[in-house]
Amino acid sequence: MMCSMAIAGSRAATVVVADSLFTYRVHLRGVRAASLARYLRDTGGGSYQPALSRFLDSLGFFNADWDTLATDTIAIQAVRRYVVDTILIKSPHEFGVDSLERLRFPRPYDAGEIGAIARLSVRFLARRGYPYAKLSINLDTTVSADTGNGGEPAPVIRPTFLLDPDIRCVFDRAVFSGDYKTKASLLARDIAFSPGDRFDARLLTQSERRLESRDYIVTARAGAPGTVAIEADSSEGETDVSPVTYSERVAVPFLIEDNSGMGLDGALAFQSDRDERGGLLSGFLTLTLLNIFRRGEAASVYYRGEQDLQQFDLDISKPHLLGMPLVGSAGFGLEIQEDSYGYLHGELELLLEFETLWQTGMAFRGHETADRAGDANRSWRVVGLDLILKKQSERVRAGVLATHLELRTGTAVADRPAGRFQRYSGDISGGYHLPLFRRLALANRAVVRTIIADSRDSLHAVERHRTGGHESVRGYAENEFPFTTVGYLQTEGLFYFSSLGSVYIFVDGGVGFVNDVDFSRGGRTDLLGYGAGIRIPVRIGTASIAWARNYRERRGFGRVHIRVQNALSRGMGR
Repeated sequence: MMCSMAIAGSRAATVVVADSLFTYRVHLRGVRAASLARYLRDTGGGSYQPALSRFLDSLGFFNADWDTLATDTIAIQAVRRYVVDTILIKSPHEFGVDSLERLRFPRPYDAGEIGAIARLSVRFLARRGYPYAKLSINLDTTVSADTGNGGEPAPVIRPTFLLDPDIRCVFDRAVFSGDYKTKASLLARDIAFSPGDRFDARLLTQSERRLESRDYIVTARAGAPGTVAIEADSSEGETDVSPVTYSERVAVPFLIEDNSGMGLDGALAFQSDRDERGGLLSGFLTLTLLNIFRRGEAASVYYRGEQDLQQFDLDISKPHLLGMPLVGSAGFGLEIQEDSYGYLHGELELLLEFETLWQTGMAFRGHETADRAGDANRSWRVVGLDLILKKQSERVRAGVLATHLELRTGTAVADRPAGRFQRYSGDISGGYHLPLFRRLALANRAVVRTIIADSRDSLHAVERHRTGGHESVRGYAENEFPFTTVGYLQTEGLFYFSSLGSVYIFVDGGVGFVNDVDFSRGGRTDLLGYGAGIRIPVRIGTASIAWARNYRERRGFGRVHIRVQNALSRGMGR
């Protein structure tokens, strides 16, 4: 396509395009020339005449003038555009366009916009018990008494939506199909509707989101509802909405793909530190058994190793405990640093699901620390209780808006040789994944954590909020800084080359306090890391590699983090 543009003012432009037969000189008013050029580029090769006609008609230039200037040149004048002064909706269930979207009239005609509003009107009825509503559109033209451009009367087009609600329905049941192993009774617990509920299309979306929030579900898609004939019963009608009674029950099919088996998540990290002649190599490995007994259960074994550090964690979880909307999990872990300390900890968590993706509950936790540093060997125990409120994130992928939030506050008692001391803690974390364009996205995650303890209750490094590494502030060693109070922000700019594959750059920054919150230069530790990475879908799952440095480094290569996950691996939050 040969294309040139000549801007003739803020509201008019001339676009010149050529195909194998003709050169078209299109004079537009009220439309960006770039919009036409992009439309023709996306249309592909061949003659542009049909594409130009469709483009102009879709924007209300029904009376565009086509003049032949030469055997190979056509001039098109598209300066009188129809406007929409209102949209009428005729339906037994009375509602207006303001119930769908706030629009200001008059407005230029746009077939795409009219189609979108038409879909909203059908969806409006689908949310009120009419899954089989039908729609036809009448377009009436007239001339406005007001003058348009050049003092001429403005042509007006008035769309009228004719809606036939058809039968009013209630839900019957969900029907599951596809390649899945999870018990159907467990899947049914995440369905947002019950038999006999009035049909509402929003409940189908909620059901999909609930199912896909489970680690054992890959995808869940609701299909078109199918009727299950029943006898009409006027007692089921809702006279406050419509005199039409329920005459059909509908079964909704859900196409399910789930996960079941053993998951693998492994990573290697190499850092070249300015203070060390050689590099430091570390890594972790997580094995996950997921949905083995077809009831959504998960068990995870995590191991992390460095030169003189060994860490082992075991976690199990189960949704829908006792047939109720409860998620239970338990964890146990051991961390040992040679000739320094030993740390044994456990946690039992119980969460109630009260809305789609929202959970609240409590966690009982305890740990024992043995400090072998110096000449004295000391040990103490801590038990505590946390209150939790969280919103789970949707699956993060290209084009998806995902948000998450977690609030946690708790209290604990430390039993030390010097006495018993009260501790208080609070954690806030939240973030989002925001699609910007077709392939670009912005991701942010903010975290604030604090722990308050008596001055006589000296906190060990493992009891503080350890910060640094790929899960907090990248560019630093794993758990490099132990803080009593810390806040940091992770920011990523992503370019997606597939649904899950992306190239990204990141900047992480924060501030931490070893003891009291003191914003003076000597009382705080500033953190800032930056880098880039790539996530690649592979046959077994996802492979990623990231490079990071922090702002204080002047020598050394920085840190490289390589990670491989298969489709079943969850990493238990790591």
